[in-house]
Amino acid sequence: MRLVLVAAFFLLAGCDDDDFVGSDLTVVADLHIPRDAGPDFAGVLCTEAVCASGTQCCAEATDGSYTASCTPTGTCAGQVAVCDGPEDCSGATTCCVRFVYEPGSIMDATIMCSADCPAEVTPMMKKTKVVSRLCHDRLDCIGVSGEIFGGMVDFDGCCVRAEAPTRFCAPSSSDWMTLGKYTCN
Repeated sequence: MRLVLVAAFFLLAGCDDDDFVGSDLTVVADLHIPRDAGPDFAGVLCTEAVCASGTQCCAEATDGSYTASCTPTGTCAGQVAVCDGPEDCSGATTCCVRFVYEPGSIMDATIMCSADCPAEVTPMMKKTKVVSRLCHDRLDCIGVSGEIFGGMVDFDGCCVRAEAPTRFCAPSSSDWMTLGKYTCN
């Protein structure tokens, strides 16, 4: 599901392994598609389609995750997803996802255009606070850096986890991808 809120999008399994160091020297081909060769990303993709006029993308908590569906405007009982990437935001704002993850639960989740979206993954007493930008390709993540476990890291990849196919900016090094169980373009 497209807007299953990046629930556990990375670093949720093994997030307490501060000694993780990998040595993968695999070279991966650059499969980047130039912006003008792909879709225009107009509108907010909600699961598999852009919501029609008079509806909005509504993300609701279900079994420790979030599902999204188009609902009539004004009837969303969960969080309205107003963006799925930078094209949906104007000026100095960016599409920002924020949530607190606790095993089996997502709390305080928002997806909104924000001028303040400091990327971070911060452990908090059996919970993890996650903030990142939503993206469509790695160009959307240029210049994004943030804090993970107290250290600054470049969030330079546009990444996805199987459980949450909405793309998010995250570190693109093989060590972080292995630890967080996500892939980046």
